[in-house]
Amino acid sequence: MTMALTASVPPPGRPPENYSFTGPNTPALAGLARWFLRDLLLATGHRNSQLVSVAQLCVSEVVTNAHRHTRAPLVTVSVTVTDRQVTVHVHDDSTALPVARALSSKAERGRGLRILDAFAADWGTDLYGGRQPQSKSVWFRLDDDGRHDAP
Repeated sequence: MTMALTASVPPPGRPPENYSFTGPNTPALAGLARWFLRDLLLATGHRNSQLVSVAQLCVSEVVTNAHRHTRAPLVTVSVTVTDRQVTVHVHDDSTALPVARALSSKAERGRGLRILDAFAADWGTDLYGGRQPQSKSVWFRLDDDGRHDAP
């Protein structure tokens, strides 16, 4: 009797799905972005509570930075979701790149980029508009692999 052994090939993942929401650049936008992202992740099958918590923390920090450091009238949160990854872009009309500040033990602000460093699988900034950039996005990617510790 002969038996053929074949490797199991995992089924292909679903194609990326893209979602976005735009809101006025107000203090309330960070909270709206948290709920938008939470509901979106749950609706697209990401039930990992640690991933959802980390995603909410990161989007809140990036949207808050856009509010505090730009005069953009509108901020757009764009999300690309796959089975194993979530990538979030926060778009504003500033071309100023984010800079991590030196922290004191009593500082109440300035931790946003350090939070991205700690929790995101990757993050960065994209400029839009060619040689004369007109806007940017700060983005982060989270992998749904269970490695995120809840904040």
